[in-house]
Order: sequence, then structure tokens, then C-alpha cells
Amino acid sequence: SVSMALVPVPAGNFMMGYAKGEEDERPLHEVTISRVFWMAETEVTQKQYAALTGANPSRFTGENIPAHNVSWPEARAYCQLLTDRERSAGRLPKGYVYRLPTEAEWEYTCRAGTDTAFSGDVRAMAWHTGNSGDSPQPVGLKRPNAWGLYDMHGSFWEWCLDGYTEYSEKSQVDPLHGIHEKIKVTRGGGWTGALKLCRSADRSSWLFGLNKANVGFRVVLAPELENSPR
Repeated sequence: SVSMALVPVPAGNFMMGYAKGEEDERPLHEVTISRVFWMAETEVTQKQYAALTGANPSRFTGENIPAHNVSWPEARAYCQLLTDRERSAGRLPKGYVYRLPTEAEWEYTCRAGTDTAFSGDVRAMAWHTGNSGDSPQPVGLKRPNAWGLYDMHGSFWEWCLDGYTEYSEKSQVDPLHGIHEKIKVTRGGGWTGALKLCRSADRSSWLFGLNKANVGFRVVLAPELENSPR
């Protein structure tokens, strides 16, 4: 069985990006998240990943350490397995699936209503190269953000559904970009990187078919997207 705590995320509007950040974080643009969704309280752990797939590809092992060395297709396959199981059990709301978050959903949830570089006291919230002891840590040990999400800052970079593309200044509703791009967005910073990379708006990327020892993922229970990559 897979035990996974989900946190409700309200619909709303926010300004995506950061004026004082890197070039790829600009221009700031208004984004509307039109429907409530749920995001996993933590990154998918190795225990959760193995319970559903029967495998653990992680380099640094530990039941409650985030699953990593998981490629973007493998992360999406995990979401599909979870969707199939919950749908068969009759536990999915109509029109909702388990999937990776869009980049906009990820930043909106990380910010938790803030518009600053970090959503709170980042030193109390994030694992990064300055405090990780050169080793990944179990989930949920640091302070959560205001919406109850752990390790959005730091811990592991997290896959998003979007391809890595430039921002537009136009207002958008439930955006999903670059669905056919092979370079996919990763967010959040991690235990191998500097504290500044843990900012809410900081963006990174990785080739969709490759795994990496500092990239994991978390899932959302969210509306199925018509233009989602298959």
C-alpha cells in the first residue's frame, strides 16, 4: 500500500517569477490557478516509490529519503500507476488524476501566498549544501510553509510537467508550456546546491530521459490537462 498525505491548495492568482532573480525568471506575469488541487505534503519517498513500483533506483538509500535517480518518464509512470489504482478503488474525484505539478502550480504552492524570494525563514525550511552535511535527509524534518508543504525549498530538485521555455508577460490561466520539449523544468533547489537556488522562483532543468542523484519529484491530485504530454 501507499500512504501519502495530501494538502489542499486553493484556487487563486499570483505573480509568477521574480524581478530580482535570474533572467529566466522574468518577465513577471499574472497566473490564475482556476481550480482547487491537492499536493503531496512531501516529495515521494523511497518507501512510497517502492511500494507501488517494486523498485528503488535511488543512489542514497533510506525509506523516508526522497526517491531520486528517477527520470521524468519514470516519475510520470509512477503517477499513472497511482491514478490507475485509485481510480479502480473509486477514490478519484471526477476529472482529477495524479500527475506531476505544472511549473505554475509548483511555484504557486511553494509561495503559499508570499511574493518574496522565499516563503518564510528559509534556514528553518531548507536542506542545502550549507547544512545537509553532504548527504540527503529524510522528508518532513524542516519547517513547512504556510500551507503545510514540507521541503519545497531545498532537499531535492523536483520534476515539473512543463518543458523549459521562456516566460511571456501575458496573463495566463492554468498554463502548461513546452509539452513536447525534451528539456524539462526542475524546481526547488536541493541538498547539493547553494541556498540561493532554493528561492521560490528559481528555475532549473534536466533532460527528460535522464536520472540524477539530486532530482526527485512530488505528485499532485489535480485536474487532468487536455494538452498534457502522453
